Amino acid sequence: MITTVSSISSHSNTTSSIFNTTHSVTDSISTTMPSAVTPNATSVMTQPYTSDTQSIDSFTSMVSTSSSTTQSSTSAATTRTAATTTMGTTTLLPSTVFTTAPPTLFSLPGDTSLCSSDLASFASISSGSLGQFGSSCYVVSSRLEHWASAERTCNTHGGHLVHVGSQAENDYLIAFLNKYYNHHSVWIGLHDEQTEGNFVWTSGDPLTFQNWAPTNEMTIVHGIEDCVVMDTRTLTGHWDDRDCSFELNGYICQFGTTSSPLQSTTPNVFPTVVFAAGDGDTDQCPSNVRAHALSNGGVLAQYERACFELLPTTRYSWEHAENVCNNNGGHLAHISSQEEQNFVQSFINRHFPLHAVWIGLNDVHNEGTFTWTSGTSVRYTNWMPGHVSNTLGGSGFEDCTVLVPYREGQWDDVHCGYEAIFGHDSGEVHYAFCRYKIHSQGASIVG
Repeated sequence: MITTVSSISSHSNTTSSIFNTTHSVTDSISTTMPSAVTPNATSVMTQPYTSDTQSIDSFTSMVSTSSSTTQSSTSAATTRTAATTTMGTTTLLPSTVFTTAPPTLFSLPGDTSLCSSDLASFASISSGSLGQFGSSCYVVSSRLEHWASAERTCNTHGGHLVHVGSQAENDYLIAFLNKYYNHHSVWIGLHDEQTEGNFVWTSGDPLTFQNWAPTNEMTIVHGIEDCVVMDTRTLTGHWDDRDCSFELNGYICQFGTTSSPLQSTTPNVFPTVVFAAGDGDTDQCPSNVRAHALSNGGVLAQYERACFELLPTTRYSWEHAENVCNNNGGHLAHISSQEEQNFVQSFINRHFPLHAVWIGLNDVHNEGTFTWTSGTSVRYTNWMPGHVSNTLGGSGFEDCTVLVPYREGQWDDVHCGYEAIFGHDSGEVHYAFCRYKIHSQGASIVG
């Protein structure tokens, strides 16, 4: 006779409660499990096991209790598992996995004796916790930092923001965060800073596992949500891309154990663009502008009596970007004809096609009346359809303009962002695209 135990629905945010309940029945279950991940860690319970009839009754009761707490969970994180009992022997059938694996048991925080003493000190001074799983040690820091700052902190101590290579590692981190971390989100090392939509790990490891939230895609902003968090509260451990320089979050640093140090090296997280001598006769550009581009990773282009400078290494608020251009004798770019638009679009497509850039058009002073910061009259526009009301704050907050190369160079009015006194600008931040007037004696304010 074969008895089928009801399907199990589990969600990541109830993992810890299932762990606790499971401990109450493990003494009565004779199991066959894989070897422990660490010398003193409880074995991970993901493989088939056997038990007597009394034990499966206890297990069924545990599952029933757990399932009742997850009826309202999102179906995108559901796992169904069945068990059969034949002649007193129970076998857990292979599960059908949708996005998460069956509940797993971990000994938390793991065998931290495999982690260096320096990491223990780092965890202490960063108001964090030290953990170990497989060949990695982790420090979860409660200190709130921007993403780039968090990565640099991890680098300083010999690691990276965590890369997650498997479902088992993801489950461990969720369990660890649920036990030791009291905030909602933590930065991980995934980002698409270099190429929009192409997510990579800061460690350089290949992207072999992903755990995106079903609603992670954000289409009302242009390439500013380039860094990824793991959220154990509102997103139950799923991943979401966020604004790298606006949000302050805790973070997870990853290191090798003393027997398995990390082998990967830090790639260049942010784009580096060398001085470009093409795109017209850039020798006509003012000498101070050429020097600025050379020292700041800028790219120059010359069109008629105008010199354009694209600065693709730092993101600014709109006002900050305008000030950067002013400091060198120019303004954020104005575009006065279809021919100029074609040249600019071709130039940006060659050098920086996947990120929006600030231009000088704005209605900061008079809602609905757009003007160029250079004072040039508005004779040409290239708005994308529906540009007037596409942010959460409504059109009255969209006073500044970006040119979006991956939308055929169309323009969109967006929030202007916030200039920081210290640290990184926040909110809507983009790269500066400056324009200077060519004069034989150097740059002057473009008018």
